[in-house]
Amino acid sequence: MAIDAIDDRPAAEVAVRGSRGGLAAALVAAWFVLNDFAGLVTLAGAYFFNPVLVFFAAAVTFGGIELVCCNWVNRNWDGWMAKIGPSLDGKIRRWRQGRIMKHPVRWATGDSTRWFAVAALLTSGLTVVTVSRALGGRPVGRARLRVAVLCYALFVAGVFTVSGYLARLGMGVAA
Repeated sequence: MAIDAIDDRPAAEVAVRGSRGGLAAALVAAWFVLNDFAGLVTLAGAYFFNPVLVFFAAAVTFGGIELVCCNWVNRNWDGWMAKIGPSLDGKIRRWRQGRIMKHPVRWATGDSTRWFAVAALLTSGLTVVTVSRALGGRPVGRARLRVAVLCYALFVAGVFTVSGYLARLGMGVAA
């Protein structure tokens, strides 16, 4: 069956969108892995430059990237699960019902925005949105997504900025 028979759009447009989706997925995965490296850059920035400016720059950067990644995951989850979902469905069902995972599942998928924010602080906004989508089976609301991103961005920017500033104080370089 040809691509045109499945989708009304021309095959070239479907191929371009598919490649963009693959690129976006790769960028989201790269951020998931490399966000700790960005934290180290923040630490170094706070060591050498004004920590207040570094904090705001880091918070905006972390928040912006996390927001884009979380929105992408939230928007594209159903299409991705349609492709690989049948192989993961049994594992996800066992996680939802398991004795150990039932509490974190409740935090990520329940109605409490407070527990959702705590989960974002402990992991990342991207992680908690992905877990919520995987285990909850429904999109994350806009407000919860933004709370997760904001909590994570402020927390990580603060931790790495304070660490860099304290390192500078310990080295006797503070102005």
